[in-house]
Amino acid sequence: MINLKEVFEVLPEKWVCDPAHYPALAVLKNTPFANDFKRKHALLHLIKQLGKIETMEEKIDHGAREAFDEELVVECLAKSIINCMQYARVSEINPEKIEKWISNFITK
Repeated sequence: MINLKEVFEVLPEKWVCDPAHYPALAVLKNTPFANDFKRKHALLHLIKQLGKIETMEEKIDHGAREAFDEELVVECLAKSIINCMQYARVSEINPEKIEKWISNFITK
């Protein structure tokens, strides 16, 4: 099994945030707005994953129960965790703080 810290640590190589991948960063580099952009972009990826699940659920709400796609849900939830860790990394939030919060939630 993996932990959040492991996800956090591989993100710089798996999710490259540079002007070649994100042209806006060429203009924003060396400004505080570069991190703002990276945070927002991680959030947009998170919203995109949740939107995929919402689209599926909307079909189910209208009677298409067969629209439930477990593989899609697993992929979207996994990507959502990765996107949350990217948001934390860009925000300079230690993943251990998140793990501690989750641990406290579980033990209450």
